[in-house]
Amino acid sequence: MYRKHPGCMRMTSVTETSSELFSREGELISVDCSIIRGGTSKGVFLSRAALPEDQAELEAFLLSLMGSPDPRQIDGLGGADLLTSKVAMIGPPSVDGADLDYTFAQVSVTKAKVNMDMNCGNISAAVGIYAIEHGYVNPVSPLTTVRVHNTNTHKIFTATVPVSLGRPTVEGSCHVDGVPGTGAEIVLDYRETLGSVTGKLLPTGSAVDVIDVPLIGTISVSIIDIANLCVLVRASDAGFNPGDIPCFPSEAQIAKSDSLMKGTRS
Repeated sequence: MYRKHPGCMRMTSVTETSSELFSREGELISVDCSIIRGGTSKGVFLSRAALPEDQAELEAFLLSLMGSPDPRQIDGLGGADLLTSKVAMIGPPSVDGADLDYTFAQVSVTKAKVNMDMNCGNISAAVGIYAIEHGYVNPVSPLTTVRVHNTNTHKIFTATVPVSLGRPTVEGSCHVDGVPGTGAEIVLDYRETLGSVTGKLLPTGSAVDVIDVPLIGTISVSIIDIANLCVLVRASDAGFNPGDIPCFPSEAQIAKSDSLMKGTRS
């Protein structure tokens, strides 16, 4: 449920167009959604056709939907963590060779901010499930291939989803660190997403670059552009033990991490 403005509320008909729905003041709006975990994240999946077309209205909707900004997200579907404050918007494909369009949105927990400049690998793993459940592809046992056009990066990736009796398989032996128990394995193929931002797998032309970072010194990094533009660094350079990442970093670790982020951006 999305409350556009606080105050007097009532349900509206789901047969109305999205423009009619979102033009009303002080009402609750009924919107169909699916909540699906992918990897170590959990997201709210929505039909893009049911959402506002205007970017500002869309962002306001997503913030209200997730209950942001609020550290607890008590008035929304968010889980008070960046890993559980994510949205996937799904629609028919806008490019050849894809089964559907998928737009990812990272909704801030504590700020009125929505980031759509990147994709999320975790939520991408769940897109194939949504596609099968909502008829974007015909289920084929034992594996169904879904070609997904990610509108954030303008690239297509492939999700291979295990299927049983015409539905995505849930149970399995695949274990993901950070998630209790096991489940069915979903395989993602990002080979067609090379250079989504810079046009190159290695933007600098080198597999390893050396940079100077305040508070840390001279370190080696790898800059890779596949699915997302990423900078890979050694955890030890930021004061972390790779096998024991704390839930609450020390002030020194936070300071080094902040310096590292600023240094890699430049």
